[in-house]
Formats: sequence, structure tokens, C-alpha cells
Amino acid sequence: MEPHIQVLFGDDELAITEYVKSREKELGDPVTAEMNITRLDGRTFNPDELLRVAAAMPFLASRRIVVISNCWGRFKQLEDAQRSFLANLEKIPATTLLLLTGVLEEKRDVKKFLPKWFTDWASKHPGKVKLDGTFTTPAGRELEKWIEKRAVDLGGKISPDAAALMVSMVGEEPRQLDQEVLKLLTYVNFKRKVEPDDVEKLIVNSAQVNIFELVDAISDQNKHKAVRLLHRMLDDEDPFMLFAMIIRQFRFLLLVRDCLDHSAQLFDVGKAFALSDWQLQRFSSSARRFALPLLETVYRRLLEIDEMVKTGKMELPLALETFVVGFTS
Repeated sequence: MEPHIQVLFGDDELAITEYVKSREKELGDPVTAEMNITRLDGRTFNPDELLRVAAAMPFLASRRIVVISNCWGRFKQLEDAQRSFLANLEKIPATTLLLLTGVLEEKRDVKKFLPKWFTDWASKHPGKVKLDGTFTTPAGRELEKWIEKRAVDLGGKISPDAAALMVSMVGEEPRQLDQEVLKLLTYVNFKRKVEPDDVEKLIVNSAQVNIFELVDAISDQNKHKAVRLLHRMLDDEDPFMLFAMIIRQFRFLLLVRDCLDHSAQLFDVGKAFALSDWQLQRFSSSARRFALPLLETVYRRLLEIDEMVKTGKMELPLALETFVVGFTS
């Protein structure tokens, strides 16, 4: 019998999400299944409520599933909370599958991700707990093969050359690649193989994709990811071109956030600035992560950086890193 407490971690968020969905589908009828699934954000849930939620008996199903994401940070230096959490885990019945998920910023081993107090406890309960760190992003040719397989799973085909071009244009983020694969297959109506010409016609340059990822990392207060993305983009782009892209990004976010707050039509913003549906959708998604006052503060800071760089008070790459660290600390 498999352990009913599973810790899922790795840098491939899409793979973790799909594994969780596959376990949820095992519950059968979606309506009944939903009554037996509880999803909690580990950063905000009350650990004292865990046992109440997880100990409930399944309703018209063989088991319950409780999913908790990102819960480790809240237990730092709180030994009483750690002991209470472990005591509750020991009381969870086998009729509940508890999935503890965590997305790494890069490939790491378990010792660098999970706290020692938990791994020590897990090692004493091998039949109860499973640590699964297999959710890692493929690289190189393996990633290109992943794209080809993904296309087949979705009901289409993509050539090896097109898959390689996708990686060079989009980057190595599986979820973004997955979205682009579906878009390309829809473009060819699932009737022929996707070729490099199709990729060049449809896919937005990776620099713009990375700008959205950078902004989302800032909104999530994810300093390590934001700094890593910034350094990667500085390696590929002229700093002044990158700075102009960041300013443009936050200017559009301000406009879109203002529209959302005042129930205005986003279509008008897209039309006025010639934004594609894809861009408008991404701006809308990113803008919802920020409150308008914070966006105004960020934009003012960008103007201050512009003045400092032009007057020689700071080099632009250092100013950009200071900006990213300042808004994610």
C-alpha cells in the first residue's frame, strides 16, 4: 500500500500540477470528487485546522485528498508549531491522501528544500510518507522530445526542428511551452505537423515572455526567481533596451489595473496600443497581482532610476538589480 502522505517537489510546476490532477481524477465522478478534495495555501492555512480537514471521512468515495502548497516557510524557528504539525500528520487516517507540494526555483536535492526536522520524521515513517523529488524540468534534447510528446498527447504533431526553435524562442518553462504547443496545434487545426515557419509566425519573442515572468516574480515577492530572470535577460539583451521594456510593461500594467478598478473596457486599451489578445490577457493576469498604489510606486521608482542613470549616479545593470531586490524583499 502506498504512503498516504506524499511530498511533491521539483522545479517543474506543470508536472506537479498534473500529477495532483491525476490523483484527483482517481476519485471518479467530478461532482462527487470535488466534495472530497480540499486545497490549502500553506502560507495562509491554519495548521491547527489540518487534522479536522484531513481526518474527515470520504463522502461516497474511497478516499479524501488534501493538497497543501508551499507550507514549509511558515514553520521556520517555530519548534512548537513543528511538533504540532508532525503530531497531526501522524493522526491522519489512510483514507486521506495528503499531498504537500513545493515548486523549487532551480534543481536542488531534498536536503536543500525540506527542513531537517521534517526529513528526520519522514525517515522514521517510510510506510506513511513518501518524498518525491522527481518533478524536474527536462533540458536540451530531452526538453525538445518533451514538446514533441506533448503535441502527440494533445492530438497533434510537431517536427523536431520546430520543437528546437520553440525552446530557443520561449525558453525552458514547461507551462509556457505547453501553452504555446496548444496554440500552434490550434493554428494548424490539428491536421498537419507544426513546422518552424509556424513557430516563427505565432510565437512571441522570449524576451517579452520573460518580461511577464519577471513582473510576476516581483508580484509574488519571489526574489531568487526575479533576480535570476533579470540576470538571464541582461545576458541576452542590451540593458537600456531591457529597461525600456520594463518601463513599458509597468506602464501598461498601470493602465490595465486602472481599467479593472473602474470597470472600464480592456478592449479599448488593447485597441489604442495595438496589443494582441495574448498580450492583453497576460497584462490583465499580471495586473490583478498588484494593487494600483503599488504599481504607481513601482513606476515612480523606475522614473527615479532613469534620472540616476542619466546623471551618472548609478550604472543601469546595478540599478535594475537594486530595483528588483527592493520590491521582492
